[in-house]
Amino acid sequence: GRKIYLFDTFNGFNEADVALEKSNGFSRAKEGDFNDTSIEFVRSKLDFPEQAVFMKGYFPDTASGIQETYAFVSIDADLNKPVYEGLKYFYPRMSRGGYILIHDYNNDQFAGAGSAVRQYCMENNLFVVPLGDVHGSAVLIKP
Repeated sequence: GRKIYLFDTFNGFNEADVALEKSNGFSRAKEGDFNDTSIEFVRSKLDFPEQAVFMKGYFPDTASGIQETYAFVSIDADLNKPVYEGLKYFYPRMSRGGYILIHDYNNDQFAGAGSAVRQYCMENNLFVVPLGDVHGSAVLIKP
């Protein structure tokens, strides 16, 4: 019965985020990568589309004014700044026992994601649990 919030640009990677990736040697991402989707396509794949709230645009700007507590969050933003901003926004709003799944934590192709997670965890004295999946995901659990 909970709402499902889907935050995405639906336009691919942001130019400033890509520039940061390149300047830090995190990835070979390009502006516009992953721009091949739409709200309509994603909605058609959902089992409960009536529960979905699509937040199109640049995150965290698109989260302004939302007053929610989250039980499960999946962050698959690939790049350093968006992953870090996602953790800053979501972790304080997680319900007790909630999970954040971070995609690409141990993925050399998108090293900025892991760097963002390590930085956030160090700043907040948190422990991340790496997963043995093909994309190098990890989990943060809110005690």
